[in-house]
Order: sequence, then structure tokens, then C-alpha cells
Amino acid sequence: MGRAWHQGPVDGVSVVEQRHFAELEALYARTMAR
Repeated sequence: MGRAWHQGPVDGVSVVEQRHFAELEALYARTMAR
């Protein structure tokens, strides 16, 4: 299961993860800017 996860986007799961990570990064940058 872990192997296939890193192979690429499956059913758009990877895309969702990427989007979520970008959101977290933005939030983190906001906190650091303060």
C-alpha cells in the first residue's frame, strides 16, 4: 500500500494531499510573519 502511494496520483488522492499541504504551508507562513 505504501509503495503505490508514492508512485503518483491515484484517484486524485495525491492531488488532494498536495492541496492540503499547500494550505498548511500558507498557514505556517502566516504564523511566522507575525
